[in-house]
Amino acid sequence: MQEATIQNNPQQDSRINPDRRVFTMSTAIKSITHSRRKHHRRLDESPDAQRDWYHPRLFVLVVGIMLMSILDAFLTLKLLSGGAIEANPVMAYFLEIGVSAFILSKMLLTGSCIILLTALSSYLFLNRFLIGKLITISFIGYMVLISYELILLSII
Repeated sequence: MQEATIQNNPQQDSRINPDRRVFTMSTAIKSITHSRRKHHRRLDESPDAQRDWYHPRLFVLVVGIMLMSILDAFLTLKLLSGGAIEANPVMAYFLEIGVSAFILSKMLLTGSCIILLTALSSYLFLNRFLIGKLITISFIGYMVLISYELILLSII
């Protein structure tokens, strides 16, 4: 009798009501320290389903990219003081504003892109390869860039 009432009155169905969960700092900390969802819950679930656990290799790549981004900013400023010019028009714009704007924008742009790529790392890009591979490609790209900047510094 009660089930029939719920089906006839959709407002009583708790799934229709707004989400009552509250996001707090405790929620964020627990989701990082006690992540649970490593695999799909159901067999018919899409392989693109979001999880809350990421491989430790991904963490190493993300931290490495951020550290290399900081090193890139430092080396860029050093090269600019030696007479080089900034080839990236976006970063050149922020350099015109000032050094702090350049560094802040570089960290914000790199960090936000890395967060987005990490969150989407289990999704397919163009239905061909995992987006997580873009993080690996970015890491390799930064390694090449840092090597190039070090070569330029040895020339100047």
